[in-house]
Amino acid sequence: MKSKLYICTTIILILSLTCSCTKKVEKESKNIYTEDQIIDKYNISIDYDLKNAEKDGFVIYNNDNKIINNNKIKEFYENTISNKDATLTIIRYTIEGDPIIIEYVYKDGKFIVYEDTTRDKYGTGKIISREIKSIELDEENNVYTIIEKY
Repeated sequence: MKSKLYICTTIILILSLTCSCTKKVEKESKNIYTEDQIIDKYNISIDYDLKNAEKDGFVIYNNDNKIINNNKIKEFYENTISNKDATLTIIRYTIEGDPIIIEYVYKDGKFIVYEDTTRDKYGTGKIISREIKSIELDEENNVYTIIEKY
């Protein structure tokens, strides 16, 4: 009986150690904010519309493939080149009209990107964060696009 108990205890210990030492390959943050905190973070209400987003100076990709306030992308890039802390908020509207918020933060020489799909009815309903090494600026016909480098 003691040997069976010893074997079971050993197996449980080995499994516990194996599970706790497993490395997670993908970094995905859980919802780190409540819904109210998310709204406060961006100062964006649930029914935030395109006109308000444009007025507030966010970069907007609407569902007609039109980009509004595109010059903010270049300003953000230039600030990062000058090693100045900067933030860029982009709102992409889905076909259904739901906003997906992408925020680039450059602080202390590091880039972090937050992607907030909590307002997208068909999205994951999470805020995902990732760190990137750098960005490049692509420009075609005065339309600026950020290229993330990992």
